[in-house]
Amino acid sequence: MPLQPVPRSGEIWAARRRLRSLLHPTPLVRSPWIEETTGDECYLKLESLQPTGSFKVRGAYNKLMLQGHSMGPTILTASSGNHGAAVALAASELGLEARVVVPDGTPFAKIHNIQRFGAHVIEKGRSYDEAEAFAFRTAALDQLPLIHPFSDRDIIAGQGTAALEIFDLLDAPLTFVVPVGGGGLISGIALAAKAVSPHNAVVGVQPAASQPMVQSYNSGEFIEVSHSPTLSEATSGSISPDTLGIVMDHVDAMIAVTEDEIAGAMRQLILQERMVVEGAGALSTAAVLEAKIPAELPRPLVLILSGRNVNPDVIISVMDDKDE
Repeated sequence: MPLQPVPRSGEIWAARRRLRSLLHPTPLVRSPWIEETTGDECYLKLESLQPTGSFKVRGAYNKLMLQGHSMGPTILTASSGNHGAAVALAASELGLEARVVVPDGTPFAKIHNIQRFGAHVIEKGRSYDEAEAFAFRTAALDQLPLIHPFSDRDIIAGQGTAALEIFDLLDAPLTFVVPVGGGGLISGIALAAKAVSPHNAVVGVQPAASQPMVQSYNSGEFIEVSHSPTLSEATSGSISPDTLGIVMDHVDAMIAVTEDEIAGAMRQLILQERMVVEGAGALSTAAVLEAKIPAELPRPLVLILSGRNVNPDVIISVMDDKDE
């Protein structure tokens, strides 16, 4: 699903105007405990407090507000969970039927989140990539429009509105630390941040267990990688050449964090900030706590906490492993 062309920065500002009546800005809070730990001025952007529990609602609303009524009564998407809930919510407000293909083993919290907005969930495949392949086949067979979760210019423009809210409160230059799955969020944020000032920096973070963007960015070309189970299941899976191109042109660094580092960040966010986030939502915090952000990039740091949809058993497991 190629991006033709890459979203222009003006499309992100237009998306913000479009979404203003639908979504309140999420909080941006300073984090004294991270500052004490790292010595860097640091802010947390709480996308975990979106109505569906993740940033994905920005892109889904923007996409369906622009094109939903021309798509027909039924739409289809593939998702690891959060995008599906966002599409379900936006579709329900437009009176559309949404079908969401998710991998087998998707956390119950995410399946429930999709279903509570009225969408039909189809569990298919052992991974996100297999679920996506099934969704593409189904879309072609049933002649249904498929909303891609990240390789879509309207989705990317919607995700970029998070950066504009931050610039309402903080002046450039900043360094954004962004969780990365397929690359839609970091693409939107990077396009917006660099349009505001070329002195802004953007750093992407993936789990070491599934790091196609890190590996492709560092090699300078699109490559396939193997994927292992990760607490950050929302970011697990392949990327697209489209989002890789945006990342190569606009992102300053891509780094990986381990499972122990992700778990530690989830635990510390609960203990220090009383914030529950999923593994993907803790990627940026893990990178900062482990001092992996290049020292030459500007401060303050803005950490995107991308989502909160995590099963209770995962929270219990993370907390049981604490040293405190």
